[in-house]
Amino acid sequence: MIFWIIFFCLCFLCLLINECFNEYIASWGERLLYVIVFFITAFRYNIGWDYQPYVKKYIEMEWSSIDDVLNGEVEFVYYIIVNILKDCGFDTQMFFFVYTLLTLSLFYFANKRYFSSYKVRCIAFLIFLFSPHLYMESLNIVRQMLAVALIYFAYGYWEKGKKYTYCLFTMLATMVHLSAAIGIVIPFVPRKKFNIVLYLICFGMFIYIYQMDIIFSVIEIWAERIGVDVSIIKYAKYLHSNEQTLPVFMIGFDITLFIFIYLFSGKQCGKFLNMMIVVMGFFICASYSHVLMRVAYYFLIFYIIPFCDALINVPHRSLRIFTLGVLMIYSLLLINGNMEARLKLTNVPSSAYNYEYDYNLSLIK
Repeated sequence: MIFWIIFFCLCFLCLLINECFNEYIASWGERLLYVIVFFITAFRYNIGWDYQPYVKKYIEMEWSSIDDVLNGEVEFVYYIIVNILKDCGFDTQMFFFVYTLLTLSLFYFANKRYFSSYKVRCIAFLIFLFSPHLYMESLNIVRQMLAVALIYFAYGYWEKGKKYTYCLFTMLATMVHLSAAIGIVIPFVPRKKFNIVLYLICFGMFIYIYQMDIIFSVIEIWAERIGVDVSIIKYAKYLHSNEQTLPVFMIGFDITLFIFIYLFSGKQCGKFLNMMIVVMGFFICASYSHVLMRVAYYFLIFYIIPFCDALINVPHRSLRIFTLGVLMIYSLLLINGNMEARLKLTNVPSSAYNYEYDYNLSLIK
């Protein structure tokens, strides 16, 4: 935990440099931030719940594994990159190096397209770092975060009217991670910024759905009747009953953050606010389907844009620093709580989290 405290303090120092000095010095603050994040992410060891599974997959991957690609078990881009790296004699560390370089580069050039100012681009990257479901998850979902970065970067082409280019990037993203196919839906999210009362009603409906434990029982009964394995349903029910998915304070914080962004962002951000509602719905309903959580990341990444717009429009610089500071502390609390929950739930080291599903399943069978 000390490691993450130091890391976030360094990021916050870059924020202070960005806020307190002119545009030229701020540009160096942004570069420093990317360098820090790159080295920590690319050269990490045993950090991330999926670190060990990736090491294992890297060792086992061969050119002869093409059947896994054809069966949809392994993505084509992952298959190509890993085998090329292995043919060149590189170990697993180079895999994390390459994926980190590609992901951060895409975020950098996407933010450069969306925001003209160095100061704003630095804030955008800090939002990515401090948001618990973005950078922290990138240490786990390595392949998918590259696909998310591709969609985030490609959307700028759609906004410029280059729709075919966006579709090509979406197709490429699906070869990085199959879940990126949802990217074809993103351009059709409504652009209108609706009344805040409507958004709050949506939040209320999502929370109500989250509390409906009976849904699990209904699904389980019908699945058993048609002969479907209900183990994963029992596992989801177990997580939900133990409040592992979405604690109340997370819902409260997310709603508060949404209201802040709604109040200070402009009308042009309506589309991205609507994406935030989609994300909230997916996250709350993720208790019932892990797939929804995966899909949500492609919408969540775009909340950086209205959040930046809101922070730029706040009346005082100190409020901007305070808001990002609160987001940083919130993220640290979630990191600490998540570590404790994983260890308590699995009774195994966090580095062995890849075995959590099997362990928990044995508890409820």
